[in-house]
Amino acid sequence: MSSYLKRYGGPILSKPLGRQLRWKTTDPSLAIPRRIPLPDLTHLALEFTPNPKPPIPQNGTTSRHFHPRYAIMLRNHRDADPNRLYTRIFMPQSQAAKKVVRSWGQRRLRVAFVEALRERGFNGAGHRVVHGEEGVGRGDRTEQGLVGTANLILLKDIVTAEHETVKRQAQLVVDKIVTLSEEGKRGPNGGKQNGNHVKRAGA
Repeated sequence: MSSYLKRYGGPILSKPLGRQLRWKTTDPSLAIPRRIPLPDLTHLALEFTPNPKPPIPQNGTTSRHFHPRYAIMLRNHRDADPNRLYTRIFMPQSQAAKKVVRSWGQRRLRVAFVEALRERGFNGAGHRVVHGEEGVGRGDRTEQGLVGTANLILLKDIVTAEHETVKRQAQLVVDKIVTLSEEGKRGPNGGKQNGNHVKRAGA
């Protein structure tokens, strides 16, 4: 086990991963995703923070130093891209006992979520897609777009909901994430957030 951890660049640490990787920020309220109230969001819940870090699974398997993926998770957090959107879509076991049911609900929402991002001009990582002169898919490039970490916690109703309902729920989430991301970029100083400078138009 020690050689495995050494190979993937992670020391053996005794504290759970969530406590070791306290997201460093000048504003404590930005450290972990917080629940965002949305009255029209009936099939899932949204948690968001403008601080971009890969979400930590809540089942505890990758939060302990003896787990095989512990070192990889540690490295992913330390090398996190500060200019992208990290998203975790999951359904708690309390909502559906069977894994196949949870996986189906997660897949439905993920497809609708990515589609909603594309409709707003973003890719799956939240980067803004700028189309080239040759048309869509040719000469495209990406620019910084959405920044932060989002947890989408699904309810069991997402499994049997109509396609249009799932699509609408995803659009509501994306609209809110866009708003929260822009607010996070501005930050309390009007132009800095988590050490990243935001270039203003005309500057």
